[in-house]
Amino acid sequence: MDKYFIKLCLHYISLSFLLAKECTKITNMKAGDPKAKLPEKISAEEFICMLKDGTLVSRNPRRAQFDLLLDNRITESREIINPRPSIEVQKQLALTEQPESAWEPESEGELHFLWMIKELQKAGYIRSYICQPPPFILSEQEFFLIRKPMKRVPDKMIDRELLDGHIYTADFKIFWTEAAHGLFFCPLTPMEMEYPNAPFIAHYDTNEGFYSVVECKPDYDQNNMTRLFRINQKWVYSLFRTYVNLVKTPSFFKHTFCPQRYLYTDKSGKPRKIDFKVRTLAEYLKSVKA
Repeated sequence: MDKYFIKLCLHYISLSFLLAKECTKITNMKAGDPKAKLPEKISAEEFICMLKDGTLVSRNPRRAQFDLLLDNRITESREIINPRPSIEVQKQLALTEQPESAWEPESEGELHFLWMIKELQKAGYIRSYICQPPPFILSEQEFFLIRKPMKRVPDKMIDRELLDGHIYTADFKIFWTEAAHGLFFCPLTPMEMEYPNAPFIAHYDTNEGFYSVVECKPDYDQNNMTRLFRINQKWVYSLFRTYVNLVKTPSFFKHTFCPQRYLYTDKSGKPRKIDFKVRTLAEYLKSVKA
């Protein structure tokens, strides 16, 4: 009886040790292990936490591909997951905001317009702003069922994707101060618009105040991405009643004012060659108030 009891205890101890070892492989993800993998299924909360703490590093944001960062190095792509976030994950990600420290401009136009935002903020016309605000979920994924014949068990019904979900993310969300009313933004109301010549259309929220959503495009759009934006712009307004302002640089600076930082080149800091008459912020305000 004593021998049997001892064997039984040893069996449970060894079994517990193996289970703990397997759990450690999955949950702890030992740093520096090139064969470390993520669990097959990741919840939205886990996905967001891994983005925040730097465990997942964005490799290709446009295709929702990420690399797993372990011990300050990236593991081989074939040894890690390549997740495409589901609509549930995208909804959770939509609740988060992209901090400016983690934001990198996708084009020169976004960087140049950011200089204008900062100059207006310094002058007291912008209260705050968000780079890449939470996206608009325009459509959900669509699936259809197919029947998979089985030999020894009943046939299974399997989901097959028919259409991808579609989201749109603007470049900036600007929160205005009252001083910018009529000078830089015009509230969008069902009544007659009071300042139709203001460069931005703004919405009003009881918690956020006046704000504008902005998309930046270059004057010379080589890939004709403006045409795609026009579709998203109509779609967003139809579903969310939110107007997305289109800013095309550098012509936008010509019709408003030129940021001081834009007078010099991006990297070398040499005087930039500008083919239009430069107008400062003070000169623009003087012309508007006249």
